Amino acid sequence: MSKILENLQKEILSTTRRQLMQKGYKSLTIRSIAKECSIAVGTIYNYYPNKEFLLASVILEDWKLSLERMRYSASSAEDIFEGLQSIFEEILCFLKLYCDIFNECGFLGSIQYSFADRHKMLCNQLSDIIRDMCIRLLRPQEEKMIIFIAECLLGGA
Repeated sequence: MSKILENLQKEILSTTRRQLMQKGYKSLTIRSIAKECSIAVGTIYNYYPNKEFLLASVILEDWKLSLERMRYSASSAEDIFEGLQSIFEEILCFLKLYCDIFNECGFLGSIQYSFADRHKMLCNQLSDIIRDMCIRLLRPQEEKMIIFIAECLLGGA
């Protein structure tokens, strides 16, 4: 009978992240993750088709946490400049966390085919946060201005 593992996907992501930060991308293996999680290698492949997808899943989880922190900071900012600064600082923290990983694995080079789509998605996520902040702190703004601000934040990082 197979054993039931609760929160296995969360444990795989957590272990991957820890090993990634300690050893780097090139030293990260599915086998080492499976060993630390006390599961078979094939179990990881039930959730993630390859190492790159697993890495992308870890990065996505951290990006979601960054977005949550941006939303919180923007919603509690006393003025627009404080809010924009907190969003920009969070983007920089995220980039600092993954800069070496991106460089090591050539991550940016491998996603060039979808760069425009990814950029648009990030810009839309930031625009949503900025729009809510502008509505709260200013008057409703022109949509083009909100997108422009989001582009500037992405481009400045």
